[in-house]
Amino acid sequence: MEPKIKEKIPVKGMRATIAKRMGQSWKESPRVAEVVLVDAGKAQKLAEEKKSANVNFNDLLVKATALSLKMYPHMNSSLINDEILIFDDVNIGLAVALDQGLIVPVIHGADNLSLEDISKKRKEIVEKVKGGARSPDILTGGTFTITNLGGFGLEFFTPILNYPQCGILGVGAMKERPVVVEGKIFAALTLYLSLVFDHRILDGAPAARFLNQIKEFIEKPEVL
Repeated sequence: MEPKIKEKIPVKGMRATIAKRMGQSWKESPRVAEVVLVDAGKAQKLAEEKKSANVNFNDLLVKATALSLKMYPHMNSSLINDEILIFDDVNIGLAVALDQGLIVPVIHGADNLSLEDISKKRKEIVEKVKGGARSPDILTGGTFTITNLGGFGLEFFTPILNYPQCGILGVGAMKERPVVVEGKIFAALTLYLSLVFDHRILDGAPAARFLNQIKEFIEKPEVL
């Protein structure tokens, strides 16, 4: 006996676009996930010190990711028509959840922006898309995506690639966890970062070096 249908919801508009792109990503891109635990204590302290400039941890993460993409350019790429396109511009997309679905506004040239400028731009584009703006200058040109579900309490997750981008970074919940240092147990403010990447473009070792570079920047945020 078939279950009784409560409601039929047409897949159209933004949801149809999401369905098409996610289906294409899943079909086209053989993905691999790598996860690392990051000590976020110093970065969070720096964000608190820069609170008057409206800088938060997400801004530090955008900057750390952008600088790491410059150091590992194969991650800042797409595979299109049997060619790997390595981009000179570092444009970071930020996944934003709306009632209608997921949308990804873009911070262009993030590697060349200060933390204060990243903060200003992040707030600007997020407010615009939440207000209904859908202009190409906000939504196109992304070369890498960051998605943060830490606010929902998730430890870590493996996001789907924003096709045709090579990589996406998933950000888990920041909280105190026990860590062992020289045989002693301490409570440290940590979070998990999960990198999902297209294995057609690069292999696990260079992807791991890229992820560890982000980790290094977050754990030594004074260089950002």
